[in-house]
Amino acid sequence: MESLYSLLRKKSAVCGSKCAILGLEESVTISYRELVDYVIRTANWLTQLGVTKNTRFGILLQNTPEILLLELAAGIVGAAVVPLDELRDTCDRMSFKLASTGSKLLFTRMNSGRELANLKKIVRIIKISSFADFKNEIFNYSPKLEFEPTKNLA
Repeated sequence: MESLYSLLRKKSAVCGSKCAILGLEESVTISYRELVDYVIRTANWLTQLGVTKNTRFGILLQNTPEILLLELAAGIVGAAVVPLDELRDTCDRMSFKLASTGSKLLFTRMNSGRELANLKKIVRIIKISSFADFKNEIFNYSPKLEFEPTKNLA
């Protein structure tokens, strides 16, 4: 069975500059070639944040390109994503989901509030204010353009 990493690289080779992700909120367009680059950088960034195989982390974001990049990168690293819904999940439910899954991190755009204060007690919060900021993070902290799945999954 082919790995997610291998499938992404093959799709990039075939579709290259075609649009893979369209983020309407911030007018973000990501080609298949860029998608592979961003996913690899995100996977490297996640490993630098301490995410390894079987690590769980939460995502509390609305429909943004960052969700897809984090989920695909988690698949490459061997981590699991715990999705949270800011509209349906109460603060207690979010806390329960993160605690019961042993999540280590939470990626969110929330800046303040009771929910965030309570969640800080359970996980390390990584704030993502925009796609541009997310892109800066993955480019600043993970300059490598390659990912070594066997090394990182061992």
